[in-house]
Amino acid sequence: MPLVNFRDVADNAGPRLRPGLLYRSARPTGLTAAELAAAAPGLCCVVDLRGPDERTAADWAAADALGATVLNLPGQGSPTDLAALPPGTTLGGLYTLLLDHRAAWFASVVAELADRLPAVVSCAAGKDRTGLTVALVLDLVGVGRADIIRDYTATAAAMPEVLAALELAPANGVAADARYAEAAAVGGLLDAPEDALTAFLDALAERGGAERLLTRHGLTDDHVVRLRAALAA
Repeated sequence: MPLVNFRDVADNAGPRLRPGLLYRSARPTGLTAAELAAAAPGLCCVVDLRGPDERTAADWAAADALGATVLNLPGQGSPTDLAALPPGTTLGGLYTLLLDHRAAWFASVVAELADRLPAVVSCAAGKDRTGLTVALVLDLVGVGRADIIRDYTATAAAMPEVLAALELAPANGVAADARYAEAAAVGGLLDAPEDALTAFLDALAERGGAERLLTRHGLTDDHVVRLRAALAA
């Protein structure tokens, strides 16, 4: 399947979000321009959050063919990054660490989205880097907590396809990619558990919410106004 874990975020984010503007996806495989145009009409931009060791130019060639911009904005969360985490790290713990140590990066990604909708936010699985970025955008535009969690956990049903597409599905109990075999020590890494995003949202609330956090790290008030005007229903 060319598009895995792909969806319009508005499908799960409730009535506060306009449809057809913000999409999320895992890495595509063999995606054609016609398939992408049908899935995301009028696409302006793909924001690819993977590192250079995770991507090839062919991955989003369909977006190039449609005249959409492909922005490479790598964030922490590659298999190498995950494998380096201390043993016993939970997914919720990882998410809180990213919130504290990568807030400026999140702010830069959200700022790019302000002027580039409709957009697809994507990483390897479309789960962690993508999921947290989308959660921040949803909090910023006023989507409720339950709907933010609903969007995140919708990834769980897609994980078997995601792992197969990334050639990470275990065979005889061994992950195909040794980097992920090490990284799987992070509890919940290969799933999208509600408690992981709950921990993230709790930490976000303790820091004053997405608007306060991101504007302290480079997002401008004008970015916030434009995002809300575009996305809030």
